[in-house]
Amino acid sequence: MILSLGQRAPNAASSLGPDFDRARVGALSGAERCLTVFQGRLFAVGDRHSGRWLYEHTPGGWRRHTRAGSWLHHLEGGASLQAWDGDPISGNVLSGSAYDGQSWTASAVAAQPRPPLILHPDAPFAYRARRSYPGMSVCEVSDTKSDEVIGRWRAPTMGDPAWEDETLWLLYEAWPRQEVVGWSLRSREVTERLPLPEGALSNLTVSPGRAVAVWSDAYTPSSVVTADSVPKLVAELNRHCPCPADQPYTARTAFVEDACAIVHTPLGSPTGRIVMLHGGPHSSVWPVYSPLVAFLCRLGWEVVAVNPRSSSLGSRFLPNSCRHGVDDALDVVNLVDSADDGLPVVLAGWSYGAYLAGRAVSAGGQYAGLVSLSGFLSPKSLEASSHQAVKAFREALPLPEPRQERLARIPLLAIHGRADDRIPISQIVADAGDHPAYTLVELAGEGHGIITDTGAALAYASLADWLTTVGGNPR
Repeated sequence: MILSLGQRAPNAASSLGPDFDRARVGALSGAERCLTVFQGRLFAVGDRHSGRWLYEHTPGGWRRHTRAGSWLHHLEGGASLQAWDGDPISGNVLSGSAYDGQSWTASAVAAQPRPPLILHPDAPFAYRARRSYPGMSVCEVSDTKSDEVIGRWRAPTMGDPAWEDETLWLLYEAWPRQEVVGWSLRSREVTERLPLPEGALSNLTVSPGRAVAVWSDAYTPSSVVTADSVPKLVAELNRHCPCPADQPYTARTAFVEDACAIVHTPLGSPTGRIVMLHGGPHSSVWPVYSPLVAFLCRLGWEVVAVNPRSSSLGSRFLPNSCRHGVDDALDVVNLVDSADDGLPVVLAGWSYGAYLAGRAVSAGGQYAGLVSLSGFLSPKSLEASSHQAVKAFREALPLPEPRQERLARIPLLAIHGRADDRIPISQIVADAGDHPAYTLVELAGEGHGIITDTGAALAYASLADWLTTVGGNPR
């Protein structure tokens, strides 16, 4: 059974269209737990645009727990249900709330690193994984009494696994699909491989007689799927029809030159093409629902979301080491050149994706414009950042500078949060310099991303207006 949170209350982004009125379950990232079962009851955190509230599924539908707080990021079960309003793998102390099944108590929670072991709930076995390189992990199952390793293998795992009786269920990457893989304690090997449809499953959680997870595909906002067991959950998803009739696009996955991509084609003749580049750089984009993509398709733009070779997927399909800012930028250039249909092309990127777009402009090609979403164009922009992750990124990946004379030839739109602690907006303003066609949209209260309805309303409306100046007219 697939459970959608349904419609959100009217908000600042509602005027942008129905895409922003669909409440969704929280992020697909494995670093954030947005789903858990506590005392046999199902809890989920709503997505960022719906306020990140905690919901409980009841026979009458989803019920919001206002006393748990807002802007929640992480759930943990145990003796009590812990709801944290920050990412538990960063920072020192996070504010949060604890629930004993009847009442909520506010508390300060010491941030802890993610546990290295996934313990079996009632047997002396544990699972651990070590990332060997982006997209591939070394998996290990051990006997906690003897410390004997009883199983070790390499696999393209995603997120955290879950124990169900004598089976360890894992998610494997098989882009644009995943496989739910069962490793048996009895035989000590993989005994089941259950393919999923195109899309992404996350937050797999198993309790006695119940399996739940978060699912999204190109047409379905991330929703809770629940069944009696993991195999039945997979069967439920394979029966699921995404019903794209109410969407303003059709979506297909494809390998274009050396990059894998999701192509969202609007109904009717497209106005132009937007090549969307994710951040990371070692993250990846999957065929999942995006309100931004739906919004752009309603404007008549085709949106191509790309996984260049710097992504976790690209590193598997193209095993040679990637020269960041060079090889992955050429993937973008080659993808754009492969179309050759005369449509105006806009490059848009989040964070590192904006830098990658700028490097693609440096490498040549004709582009109508460039959009930076919480991004940077020059590696020098990162020197002002005190964020530990940014410092580690700069040390690990020396990046070449873009060619400023080529960047200056095309219109540039930068949408950036005033509270961005990774890429300070002051540096973005300074780096604009004398660019002849530069537009900056500052989002008050936003950090490294766009996480509020108010921010989305300003950012996307500004993007729509800007696109009319570079070759596209809204329908």
